[in-house]
Amino acid sequence: MLAILLLPSSYLSSAALLGPSVGRRCFSSSRRPALPLMKALPPEVVAAYEQRFGELGAAPAALPKGQVVPVVSERDVVTLWQTLVRAYGGQDLALRAVVANPSVVNPLYTKSPELVRASKQALVEVMGSEAAAIEVMLLNPAVLQCGDGLRLQPAGQIRSFAGFRAVVDRVPPSVSRAVLTLTPTPTLTLTLVTLTR
Repeated sequence: MLAILLLPSSYLSSAALLGPSVGRRCFSSSRRPALPLMKALPPEVVAAYEQRFGELGAAPAALPKGQVVPVVSERDVVTLWQTLVRAYGGQDLALRAVVANPSVVNPLYTKSPELVRASKQALVEVMGSEAAAIEVMLLNPAVLQCGDGLRLQPAGQIRSFAGFRAVVDRVPPSVSRAVLTLTPTPTLTLTLVTLTR
């Protein structure tokens, strides 16, 4: 005699009944392998973020009168960090991207994980392979803030701009940057501008 026991699916996926690994494997709708949930950011990510934007979770120190800037929560940064780890295929490459351009883990610049996923998908299509897309993403992590519009750009142009951006991003913000400006005459002048924070 065969007996069939009918239970609600929430009960079947309970860790108490089947164990944590069985429940996740059997009832997961994701095709990707699950990454471990990070409850805290790696210290290198926090350091890169705070060097560029100030203390994570704190309001900016000085704002012009009447200007309001939302406070960035660590939870939002963790969500973007997890998305970057998936996009780059691991923490090492994702960390290289964050150190090169911390804006990719700041939700004020990288609006959502969906934007990162759409940008990478478009980049893979245009560049022809995931390896070529990741190469561009390492040169210019901000490309993950572009979205579907990347599909409209030729691969050579994306690669060239990423290379240019990689060179420019290596110049520390505390150093004077050269800015090209056009003068009223038809000559091109190099003007030094000191960036202050």
